[in-house]
Amino acid sequence: MVVNTYQAPLRQRNPAAFVAVAATSAIAFVLVVAVAALAAAFGMLLLLAHALSDPLVHDRHDEGSVRFRASLFSRDSAPGKDMSDSMCRRILGSFDARDRWYPPGRWLVGAVTIAGDDATVAVTHPVTAGADRETTTTVRFRYEGGLWQYCGVS
Repeated sequence: MVVNTYQAPLRQRNPAAFVAVAATSAIAFVLVVAVAALAAAFGMLLLLAHALSDPLVHDRHDEGSVRFRASLFSRDSAPGKDMSDSMCRRILGSFDARDRWYPPGRWLVGAVTIAGDDATVAVTHPVTAGADRETTTTVRFRYEGGLWQYCGVS
């Protein structure tokens, strides 16, 4: 009876080849797992470094920053939009709805006066009633938490 050796398992046909294939497969598996673990660790470190290096928004204490915040507030303030994240603590703590009023429409920012942490800005804005098509209002900003926050109308 002739035994066909090609049908026998590799470990029986050539034990040395079986050991070489098994060792190579084990090494490849370990390398794949190690590379995946290193990639995950590197990704986590990269995310951590990015989160720690994210700069905080901080306005300078100058006229240009006040003008910039006034124009941003004017641009972002739409009827019915919640602007509480751009308002100072005095307004947020007030129960009077008139304290939260701000001139409607887009503002043309005029003269800026800074006194300590308070700033006043003369803004020209459109009006809907009356003979004048636009009027000038003085709005206040307060430097709180590193940002110029809207603080009502003077």
